[in-house]
Amino acid sequence: MQRVVYCPSADEVPSAEKIAAEYGIPIVIGTCPAIDDIDFDKAKTQILLIPTDQFFTVTSVVARMGMPFSATYVDEITPVTGVWLDISNKTTGISWRQDPEINPTHPISAYFKIAFKATGEYRLSVLDNDGLIAYEDVSVVL
Repeated sequence: MQRVVYCPSADEVPSAEKIAAEYGIPIVIGTCPAIDDIDFDKAKTQILLIPTDQFFTVTSVVARMGMPFSATYVDEITPVTGVWLDISNKTTGISWRQDPEINPTHPISAYFKIAFKATGEYRLSVLDNDGLIAYEDVSVVL
């Protein structure tokens, strides 16, 4: 998340500058695309948290068969409640769906626990109803 001081108009810049100087953050005067979807009082000078991060990460690109392995998808912009992981063994063609663990009160990250039962080259793909979001390739060894 990026922090900024929202300032509704040029008349409010002096008070926004005090806040910005105290926290070392930039000032946004008026609206802009980055804050259009945020619900806040647009008549008040205040600090806003702007969602910016969206990424997929895995424990390692090399996994050991039978050992714990995890992957995490983070999206600060759109809740992750509708995502799943497609795990595809590129060597055998076998694939399966893995549903995530999600904190329902703060749904910005989807956590996947994976148990690989065979060696091979795998593609881990994060998907939602609109299609592919991100993927990582993982080698599973003994």
